[in-house]
Amino acid sequence: MIYQQSNSGGNVMSLSVYFQVGTDPDQATIDVNNRVQSALAKLPEEVRRQGVKVEKKSSDILQVVTLFSPDGSRDPVYISNYALINVIDELKRLPGSATPASSVRKTIRCVSGCARTSWPSST
Repeated sequence: MIYQQSNSGGNVMSLSVYFQVGTDPDQATIDVNNRVQSALAKLPEEVRRQGVKVEKKSSDILQVVTLFSPDGSRDPVYISNYALINVIDELKRLPGSATPASSVRKTIRCVSGCARTSWPSST
């Protein structure tokens, strides 16, 4: 393990554990699960009742998929909802895929002589 980072908000706490490059991810998952199991007895009953989930993730991006409305008839919220309802769950079912991320982007199209520009949405 190189280091760990924790975040919490509401009723959720997330602890990310980072390992050196070249570490066997399966062995690292086993090691983390063993540590979690040894700490469960010390956690409050409410936490144990809700459960603790350990996920193996990689920060590598394998592919980026962009959805857009070529004629501009669909706004970013519509496209985002479409992706959440119809695309994200299908991607999660693919073997070897982690949790797909969804990001809404707005696009400005210029009539002539300028490039297309996009930026992350604040919504």
